[in-house]
Amino acid sequence: MKSKKSKRKNEKHFYNNKQRNQKWTEQETGRYIDFADKYSPDKKDGEFDESRVIANNIKLKKERKKKTAKKIVSVILAIVIVCIGYTGADVYMTRHARPAEQRTKQETTLTNNISQINMSIASYQIESVSLDGSVMLSSIISDLEKGGFSSVTFDAKRTDGSIGYASKLASVDTFGAVSASASQPQKSIKQMVDNDILPIARICCYRDNVVPVQSQNAAVMQNGKVYKDSDGYTYLNPDSDFAYNYIKDIVSELKDYGVTVFVLTGCDLPKDAGGKYNDGFDYISKRLNNDFKGEIRFYEEVDVEINDENATENTIAEEIKKFDSISKNQIYCISTKVSEETLIPLLSRNNITRYILKD
Repeated sequence: MKSKKSKRKNEKHFYNNKQRNQKWTEQETGRYIDFADKYSPDKKDGEFDESRVIANNIKLKKERKKKTAKKIVSVILAIVIVCIGYTGADVYMTRHARPAEQRTKQETTLTNNISQINMSIASYQIESVSLDGSVMLSSIISDLEKGGFSSVTFDAKRTDGSIGYASKLASVDTFGAVSASASQPQKSIKQMVDNDILPIARICCYRDNVVPVQSQNAAVMQNGKVYKDSDGYTYLNPDSDFAYNYIKDIVSELKDYGVTVFVLTGCDLPKDAGGKYNDGFDYISKRLNNDFKGEIRFYEEVDVEINDENATENTIAEEIKKFDSISKNQIYCISTKVSEETLIPLLSRNNITRYILKD
């Protein structure tokens, strides 16, 4: 413990130290704070500098205006971006609309009957040989999407009776009906469906130069001979069970591959064929619908033409207005030389929503 004498000596030394207050009287450093800015160094102590306050107020007003302007511009840009986004999405969905087959899959969760569903179809007809499941088909799919098509139509049974895909049916093999066919139809159809492209199979029902000449039991006969029209075509007999089952088997095989929409043509016999037959689209489509329990959509082909490739839009529009109206079970098959870029918008404007284009 320190003595009283040493304590008094230390206190005396502290109070006699002339430099003891230097630390506490150092000059302050740093910037002036805002509320002191109104005092000018040129003014007398405490004298208020009005000009500096006015300058600061002007500066603050400018900054507020800039902030407000930025907010307004940001809001406007946000609205524009949203509008463009919705418009772009609408265009994209229109051009890349899911095909009817995909939509009907949802609708058929409640019912398996799609035979009476009204579909909008924009299809392009291609040669069957293009369905090779490789680079050619990929290129076609890309072109279809760019052109605004959502479907591909191919000839499953042509007007001469030949079969346009590599069928595995024994009856088709027996008659040697396969010709210039798609080598991998199942793979190709799957590829189309995976790319939201609706495959449509076109079948010429009774006009046939393959089966009737080899099997008279399935042929339309006249005077003891196989009937031929003025163009030399023979015909399957609409009342022959063999002929019906031949067509039905083709439909069934393609259905197993993934085709659910078929276009039927050549359903009517020539008037000079003679006799009374149960021909016509209504009869065969009803029979097929019953056998397939409404799981397939059948359309009757209605042929129309627009062949003037140099026609103006007004002229083309007038031609479209001359089309015969179609029922819910019919589809236009349009032969044309007019470019798709010109024709498709005109078809849409004239409420033509179900068609197949072919060159």
